[in-house]
Amino acid sequence: MPGMDGFQAVQAIKSNPRTATIPILMYTSQEGELYLGQARALGAVGVLPKSVAPADVRTVLQQLHLVEQPEAQTVAEQPELLDAAVAVANTLELEALPPPAEVDVDGLREDIAALKRQMFDHLEVLGQRFSAELRAGIKDALPPAPEMPPPEPPRASPLPWVLALAAGLAAVVLGTLWWQGSQRESVLRNELADTRATVTELSARLAAPVVEPVATAETLAADGTPIAGAVAPVVVKVPFGEAPLAGARIERLREFATRMIAQGERGTVEVRRYPGRFCLSGNATEGYSMAEAATPYIKCELMADANDAALGNRASESVAFATTLADLRKQGGEAVRIDVAEGRGDTTAVAYPEIGGTPPRIPTAGEWNAAAEANNRVEIRWHPTP
Repeated sequence: MPGMDGFQAVQAIKSNPRTATIPILMYTSQEGELYLGQARALGAVGVLPKSVAPADVRTVLQQLHLVEQPEAQTVAEQPELLDAAVAVANTLELEALPPPAEVDVDGLREDIAALKRQMFDHLEVLGQRFSAELRAGIKDALPPAPEMPPPEPPRASPLPWVLALAAGLAAVVLGTLWWQGSQRESVLRNELADTRATVTELSARLAAPVVEPVATAETLAADGTPIAGAVAPVVVKVPFGEAPLAGARIERLREFATRMIAQGERGTVEVRRYPGRFCLSGNATEGYSMAEAATPYIKCELMADANDAALGNRASESVAFATTLADLRKQGGEAVRIDVAEGRGDTTAVAYPEIGGTPPRIPTAGEWNAAAEANNRVEIRWHPTP
């Protein structure tokens, strides 16, 4: 029985006044005196095991007064006793006993079969009645089922609103990020432009040769002290491959000449260019360039001045220099004159490395070209009018 065992069923039947008087016979697989005592204590009249024998069923039915008690049988109705009595009589050679009565075996078998049918019919009737009363008793014993509330109408799903809200938040976040990115990009572009301008300015400054005042006999007295009012010449280095009178040299000349004009000086500004002699590699078809620093001097493919026409250099004087020169001459008038001249290549600012000696020494292209770069220069000097 789903939901309860035999003892619970007996207790439920006996606790209900409507079914308390029904005799209960338990049909179970449990056996033993202990189980039988517990069943009787709860109100069962007996226990019928599932491995039932016909004699057990008949005994239980007799206890329930559902069948009549058996009458005393005679010896003639008990074939086994009759056979035993005949055997004893034969043993004792009692010839006076009458021959046993013939037993109707077929009739006896029919009686047994009829008894079995009657027993199973009674059990089926009892089972049906017991099952119906048991259902009614259990139904009365169980508490009434709680009333179920009416089903609530289906609620609208909030999922569309949640998705719409999430999409709106995503749009706001993405818009904010895009705006911040745009602002950041604008700032970075401005910073990049400023950086490029700064780099360009620094590159121009770095590319511009260093202007150094040079102390000469014109600015020093006989004892080596500077002459009061003397103007030191300015030396500007010219990178290899650039026109001497162009680029940064123009600004240095403008500064020098403008200062003399502003001070009311009278004299001549001399602009003189000096070529450096370089150690080069290459050929006339593809052009020449400064040799690798580690190249020995004797392996230079060409030794030439920076202004040599074989190098294919441009004119030594640029258009911007000519324009600046004309402007400065106009400003200086008769007081400050400006002359441009070509200096001699053997007039060096730095001596070239020595070659030969004992033991013989051969400089590298890097050592030689370092001196050539220092000697490839433009000198601006002031010659006051006596």
